[in-house]
Amino acid sequence: MSISGDLGIYIGSATAYGCIRKRGIVFCEPALVAVEPETGRILNAGFEAEELLKHAKIHSRGVYPLADGRLTDYPTFERLVRHVIKRICGTRIFKPRVALCLPDGFTNVECRAAEEAVLSAGGRSVAIVSKMLAAGYGVGVKPDDAQGKMIIHLGGGCTAYAFLASGNIILSETSNLSQNNINSMIYDYIRDKYDMIISGETAESIKNNLGCFYPRDFNLKMNITGKHVTDGTPAYLTVDSNEVYGVMQPAADEFLQMLAKVLKKIPAHFLKAIAKDGVVLTGGGSLLYGIEKLIFKNFSLPAVSDKNAERSVADGFCLMLHSGKLFKQSER
Repeated sequence: MSISGDLGIYIGSATAYGCIRKRGIVFCEPALVAVEPETGRILNAGFEAEELLKHAKIHSRGVYPLADGRLTDYPTFERLVRHVIKRICGTRIFKPRVALCLPDGFTNVECRAAEEAVLSAGGRSVAIVSKMLAAGYGVGVKPDDAQGKMIIHLGGGCTAYAFLASGNIILSETSNLSQNNINSMIYDYIRDKYDMIISGETAESIKNNLGCFYPRDFNLKMNITGKHVTDGTPAYLTVDSNEVYGVMQPAADEFLQMLAKVLKKIPAHFLKAIAKDGVVLTGGGSLLYGIEKLIFKNFSLPAVSDKNAERSVADGFCLMLHSGKLFKQSER
């Protein structure tokens, strides 16, 4: 594929997106880089990295450049950005203007490092875009909406809370609560209580199928396999949603505490809009059962998950790119 226009790149905790102005999303691959453990040499990125890691004969480890809402590995981030640009632009000698969507919790140092990565990878100029502003556009917030909207993004690496009004972020906060954290809670619980080791994929499957922030009407069950801690022999277990609900209580408490903190900081004249319209939830974590009920029970606020929750940021980012205003405002 080759282009001759503006390019947008959004690298999340698990997935990397690339979009072209006027054409939409044209790239969607794992935000994964394969690295040689001994030397740190970067082997591949995206789908190629995913395939490489499946081959036991090739000694490599997977690295996700963004973790817990932070830029944790600059070399792999730069390689992933280069991979996206090459996939979209092809081999033509063309340097696109690049809009880069970054978490709101990034420090100035992290933002500058991300910009340098884009320029090093072949970008002509860089415009930084707020992830939560993009999420707002993705769920239908209009730039001229002066009443405002509360957005919560429950992502793989962190949870972000923001209040948007008139096309601007009035307030933004980030917590370390993440879907990866919940996976780890489930993994640790199974290991500690049942002396059983499960894979990360199994922990995530338990979360997705049984996980809940609010008690379910019916107790669901799931059979899982793993291995005994002591001797590594196969182990089998049936877990249920009531049990997983208990495991997830610390995550639910952390979520509520942070939401209470954010609501207290929102200017009083916007509270009427929140009471009326409630909260819009995005990100994969918003699909877990009971998050809307949890919010309503504790704050009497209606909450709804966006119909395309896992792609809200990417879709909104594309809309912002299509507007053509990003580079006029912040081209570097």
